[in-house]
Amino acid sequence: NKTKLIRMPQGFIGEYCIPSTVKNVGDDAFHNCRKLTGVTIPNGITSIEHRSFSGCTELTNINIPGSVETVENLAFYYCINLKCVTLSEGVQEIIASAFSSCKNLTTIMIPDSLTSIGSYAFTGCDSLTDVFYNGTEGNWQKINITEAGNAQILNARIHFGCSGFYVTTVTEPTCVLPGYTSYKCECGYSYDGNYLN
Repeated sequence: NKTKLIRMPQGFIGEYCIPSTVKNVGDDAFHNCRKLTGVTIPNGITSIEHRSFSGCTELTNINIPGSVETVENLAFYYCINLKCVTLSEGVQEIIASAFSSCKNLTTIMIPDSLTSIGSYAFTGCDSLTDVFYNGTEGNWQKINITEAGNAQILNARIHFGCSGFYVTTVTEPTCVLPGYTSYKCECGYSYDGNYLN
């Protein structure tokens, strides 16, 4: 019935838009798709399961819609070029080791709906410096963050009251320069991603 994405061919190259009929991204669905450069996860997806995107080494940013209540364990393990993660309002849990070994992850957007971060969720994310949280400092203190393996997020700069809404600007590729998309948040943070040769 096309509601579960079971497996993506490991040789897939480029960006992929998950069909709107899909509700569940299964275990290992994109595991080791090393040439996957971008993925659109539609609102309506309800679960991203164990190791769904682990080893997708060319992903640079990911936007998880609010229909996904839980990011399962090892879901984005070893996505070594992942720089920015946006969790939309509605996401409630980040399970153990979900983003472990994402060594170039610098920024994560966290919604007020998040209630817990499991052990080692961000272990090995040594570049993580900024967390943009759309709630208050008081609400941030209520999030159950397991201390084991989460020093990176516990020691990051927390920016409160940031909605994480981005204005995007596309720069088209030329014969000599790659194209890219620039993302700028209302709070002033910006980054580039989705590079096109």
